[in-house]
Amino acid sequence: MSNFVINPSVLESTSFSPEDISDLYAWYDMSEVATITKNPATNLVSKIENKEGTTTRDLLQGGDKPLWVSASRNGLDVVDFDGDRWLQTASPLTEIDQPITIFIVLETPAGDAGNDKWWYNRHSDVSQNFATYSNEDSADTFAVRVSNILDVSFPAGAGVWQYVTTQFNTTATKLRMNGVEKLSGDVGTEGLSGLILGAYSDSGGYSDIPIGEFIIYDKLVSGAELTSMETYLKDKWGF
Repeated sequence: MSNFVINPSVLESTSFSPEDISDLYAWYDMSEVATITKNPATNLVSKIENKEGTTTRDLLQGGDKPLWVSASRNGLDVVDFDGDRWLQTASPLTEIDQPITIFIVLETPAGDAGNDKWWYNRHSDVSQNFATYSNEDSADTFAVRVSNILDVSFPAGAGVWQYVTTQFNTTATKLRMNGVEKLSGDVGTEGLSGLILGAYSDSGGYSDIPIGEFIIYDKLVSGAELTSMETYLKDKWGF
């Protein structure tokens, strides 16, 4: 009988990371506590580091601090933006043009009225539409917005975890939830030049959602790369 020894480096080389896809623009991983700055007594978060490495894209306290929650989803930590809580980039961004692909892992809100912006293209010095959000009319309505609005209604379920992909690609923009395409169409041509996570602005559109991971690529992620990313999120977060 032969004895086989598995080389850990081989296993490591076959594991997928978002960094394996080119043009990674920003990566916020709420499950990696080393990237989270929080009050040890209250678990309120004042900073989430950008794992891509560009520090001007770190997320800093904007309004009320969101709450770090240990082992909340599939044994992993998340950050809860319930209430008037949001974070924004340290400074306005140098605008990037479409196509842009954004991935988010979140729990859909419980159906309060209003537009719950998961993120928005906004900073204290910048304001223009660029968002994906829910509750335009009800808990089961989801929308993508740049200069145009695309929306779709289906029974996603309040308080249900989802992994969501938005491919901002002008006339061929798509929204995918849990690996399934839910809408497509023309959102307009504007790019991304600012980022608030968890709200529309300092005065409203608060998302009221826990978030596990948020990743931006400065390109259209499609084909095998899209499959790899969605499989990574699906497996990591227990879908």
